[in-house]
Amino acid sequence: MRFPGLAFLGLLIVLCVGASTPAVQAGDLDGVEAEFEKAIRKVSPATVVVVPRVKQRPGLSLSSSSGVIVSSKGLVLSDRDAGTYYSQKKGEKKRERFVTDDIEIRIPDLRGRGFRSYDAQVVLRQPDLDTSLIKIEDPKGALPFVTVGDSDALRVGDFAFAMGNSFGLAAEAPPTLTAGLIASLVPFETVGDGRYEWIYTSAAVNQGVNGGPLVDVE
Repeated sequence: MRFPGLAFLGLLIVLCVGASTPAVQAGDLDGVEAEFEKAIRKVSPATVVVVPRVKQRPGLSLSSSSGVIVSSKGLVLSDRDAGTYYSQKKGEKKRERFVTDDIEIRIPDLRGRGFRSYDAQVVLRQPDLDTSLIKIEDPKGALPFVTVGDSDALRVGDFAFAMGNSFGLAAEAPPTLTAGLIASLVPFETVGDGRYEWIYTSAAVNQGVNGGPLVDVE
């Protein structure tokens, strides 16, 4: 996977990546496990499912993304496909693609008992950065969130965790976490809004995870 560099809008897809000094040493398996558990406890409550809010009808299929809450007042970052759905007429093979700004945000129960649902709106799309900014219309109190960070101090070899709702399992299980390392950091060829234009990570981004948070050990 490759991710855009980190201007404010770039942060909409490379999320919560802070300056870090790895807290564990190579070969310290107990330390690695502890970091996994800390990341899961911190990020899971703010990792959501993003679904288009449209009326179901025959031939209609909805495309879901992951997202992450970045404000207690209900701002959510996701990918550019947030709100995508498809319509297919009976007997035809080709599907027609649509995108709506009317969104349903689902916050999974971390015990695997369904989810809470909120109405929301896409307030900004940045297709070139594969990013959308979504606002929950009535969050009904403070929501769990993850603070957006700064990638400029990242180093190749730093731990990286990707989290999201893999393979449509959000109604059955909490978000899943995959772990890896920062594999490569590519600077801007010209002046950019951050130090790196591209960040490559070995943390798996499985189907349904795109749009979810990418975090380091901070």
